[in-house]
Amino acid sequence: LPPRIGLESVFALRVKGESMIEAGIIEGDIAIIHRQKVANNGDIIAALLNNNETTLKILRHKNNAYFLEPANKNYQPIYKSFTVIGKVITVLRRYT
Repeated sequence: LPPRIGLESVFALRVKGESMIEAGIIEGDIAIIHRQKVANNGDIIAALLNNNETTLKILRHKNNAYFLEPANKNYQPIYKSFTVIGKVITVLRRYT
C-alpha cells in the first residue's frame, strides 16, 4: 500500500452473502477497499463481474489463469471474466 492513503483512493462496500465467512467477513460488514487495478495472488479483492455485480473474493492464480476463490467451502470459485477494482484493507463491523 502507498505510505498515505487519501480518501479519494478508498471506497466502502456493504457485504452481502456468506461467501467470505471463513475469512471472517460476514453479511452486514463494511469492507474498506483501496482502489487499484492489480493485486497479488492471495489478496482479498473487490472484483467487478461482467453483469456489473461487485464481489469480494480471494484472487488466485493457477495454470496461467486468474480466478476468484470464495472463503466458504460451500461456494464454488468464479472462473468467468472479471476486473480487479480494489484490495480490501480493513473490515468494519457494527455491534448494536
